[in-house]
Amino acid sequence: MTSAEILGFVLLAGAAAYVQTLTGFAFGLLPMGGVGLTAVMPLPDVAVITDVLTLVNATIMMVKGWRYVLRQEFVLVLWQAISCSINSPATG
Repeated sequence: MTSAEILGFVLLAGAAAYVQTLTGFAFGLLPMGGVGLTAVMPLPDVAVITDVLTLVNATIMMVKGWRYVLRQEFVLVLWQAISCSINSPATG
């Protein structure tokens, strides 16, 4: 990887982190779309890096920001997601 590729991705990831901070959405969409448009790095590499960054972001939230999660709504959403995945036609 060249310095230009790394700098381009860091700028895209920074913009994605800023948008997610404002909206709570689109952390993975912006780097993937940006790299798809600009071809700064190979797309499979960006997918792996974005996945790792998402896991780190979620881990930090779970460790430090758990008290800000609305527990009742979280349980309802989690219950619905689990029941839909179990009862999905794709699971047979």
